[in-house]
Amino acid sequence: MDILSFLFRIKYPEQYLLERIFSHLLEDKWDEDLLELLWGSSTPLSRFKKGTSGSPSSFHYSPSTFHPLKDFFSSPVTTQISKYQRIAEDQKRLLSLIRLELDQEKLETMNLLKERDELSKERLQLKKALTIARQNLLDNEANLQETDDEAAYEELQKRLSEKRDTEKYVNTLEEQLGQSVDQKEELRRTVENQRTKLEERSMSNAELDSKNIQLQVSLNLEKQLNGDLSHKCSELELQVKELQEILDSRRSSSKNKRP
Repeated sequence: MDILSFLFRIKYPEQYLLERIFSHLLEDKWDEDLLELLWGSSTPLSRFKKGTSGSPSSFHYSPSTFHPLKDFFSSPVTTQISKYQRIAEDQKRLLSLIRLELDQEKLETMNLLKERDELSKERLQLKKALTIARQNLLDNEANLQETDDEAAYEELQKRLSEKRDTEKYVNTLEEQLGQSVDQKEELRRTVENQRTKLEERSMSNAELDSKNIQLQVSLNLEKQLNGDLSHKCSELELQVKELQEILDSRRSSSKNKRP
């Protein structure tokens, strides 16, 4: 049997009690009010039992199209809460994707910084080697032959060319690093904007949920008061009927006693 069908078939007071319990659970109010609903003597069901314990009348359940639980499950408050939960889950997945992209950008930036540091070290080593080569060239210039001078010159030109290529490569890496930093900053601002909008939307949704729940609680209290008044009116009508029967009986007895 479907659980909803089973719940809709139980008696109205029990459905009303379950509906209030579910409302408290949705509001995350597991407090003395909910415990009072479960175990206290002030619940609608317990009042009904106390009010009818000394009376010959009894409550008889009759099928009806009105089901408090069914109305509760299909109420706008429950539907709205489910909608906001789905929106929160979508925003959570979006933030996870953005964090993943930020981590990837951070890793790439760290790799570029590491590569730049290595290139800087190589450039310093080349500068040092070039300085040493120049010094050696100057020291041995007088003793070198023309062919040695040409070889040294070619070596010097080669090292200078390598130095220029290295500097060009380092400049390219620095430019890429700057672009990566700019992209990272732009992505960070986008994430901050999304987070701010999400927080504002969450606050707005929370206020709306609070108002809707307060309205639902007020409506439930009104329904409870109307139910209590109807029950009391029924008891008063029964008492009036019994008094009327007693008066009629006394009048009949007094008429019979007259000569």
